[in-house]
Amino acid sequence: MELCFPSTIFFMLFLFLQLHNSAYGNDEKYEQCKKSFQCGNVTLSYPFYDEESRPLYCGYPGFKIICRNGMPEISMSAHIYYIRRQDATSPTIFVAMQSYWQDLCPLMLSNTSINLSLYRYTAIDENITIVYNCPTVSSFAGNQIYCNKSTYYSYVGYIMTQDSDSSAKSINETCPHSNLVSVPVVHFLHGTITDAGSLLDAFHYGFELEWIAENELCDGCRRSRGVCGYDTNQTKSVCYCTDRPYDSKCSAGAHECSNIPCLDKQSEA
Repeated sequence: MELCFPSTIFFMLFLFLQLHNSAYGNDEKYEQCKKSFQCGNVTLSYPFYDEESRPLYCGYPGFKIICRNGMPEISMSAHIYYIRRQDATSPTIFVAMQSYWQDLCPLMLSNTSINLSLYRYTAIDENITIVYNCPTVSSFAGNQIYCNKSTYYSYVGYIMTQDSDSSAKSINETCPHSNLVSVPVVHFLHGTITDAGSLLDAFHYGFELEWIAENELCDGCRRSRGVCGYDTNQTKSVCYCTDRPYDSKCSAGAHECSNIPCLDKQSEA
């Protein structure tokens, strides 16, 4: 009787490799959420998600974006903002107001407002005040634009924040029916604004916002080589690691353990 030792050995080796790969394979959500996603030329990651290419469990509630015509949009406080870029090393993004994307004549006038439970302004943001319905201010003679697509206002000029209080008082006295709208720009572009075109360029560049989505927990997760996410079942933040999800950070030995034992990692503490 002929014994099939080689076949038995190969079968056992195959079974061992399958069990080994299963034991040391990366967590599915870790693999999904470690990837950034693209909308046009903008690369996005946590806390943002779109529920299509990137599910909610890879982001954080309230940070859903809509990718429309190659532009990532977020909505808050009745405004739509375009995300211009996301910083990969800090919890910040640059955004631009949709209403000031084409020109300085939005259909409706309103100040910039954000959801303060999700975002905060940063130190590099400064407001520029745009003045509508005030064609008689001589200091704006070279910077006026006629807006003819709205019946609510006509002329527009702009003033800088450094003298905003005195300027606003002067405008209110001269033009009691004027409308003043504040829009943030980054402070280092103030010196470049010389006319309406350069003001629009500053709006296109965007202003900076810091997002608020369990930032300290996420920092700890990333330091442990995990990926930040959200547990939709337990409705709380989670740290996805190569072996499984953890509450706050990956355990020693959970890093990069795909298909091979992490003996060197396990010795780190």
